[in-house]
Amino acid sequence: MQNTSLNDTINPLYAAAVSLTRYWDLKIPVDPALIAKKMGISAFYSDKLGKLSSFYDAVSKKILISEHESKTYQRFAVAHELGHAVLGHGTIRGKKRQYSLPKEQAANSFAAALLMPEIAVRTMVEQRGLGFKELCKTFDVSEEMMGRRLIDLRIV
Repeated sequence: MQNTSLNDTINPLYAAAVSLTRYWDLKIPVDPALIAKKMGISAFYSDKLGKLSSFYDAVSKKILISEHESKTYQRFAVAHELGHAVLGHGTIRGKKRQYSLPKEQAANSFAAALLMPEIAVRTMVEQRGLGFKELCKTFDVSEEMMGRRLIDLRIV
């Protein structure tokens, strides 16, 4: 099984870029579960997570995502938990909206960069002229995520 951890000190944006370069099939929207699978990490959807919205088990290399979340949130959660794996954070149990810790912020940055690759976002905005709602639909992300990404990329 491949070692997916790059380094605890690595920049999450760089880690996402490396992951995309190695494992992305260039299709939009990005499929984080497919990327995880190519890294040797399985993603499963479950209705038995209780109050948890997602969970990464570093030992079994499994990501569990609540079936009770929206599709866009599930995609984000897979990418977020994959970020924990790639960044070497170990086993993580995620409670929705607990993102103030540094590891959570790093996993969020990784997820945003993975789901909305800079080159793809810039191409859709600058060359294809997609508006905000179209971008959200194209990348299959929430308005909140897309808004943050556009700000981070200094597009808005």
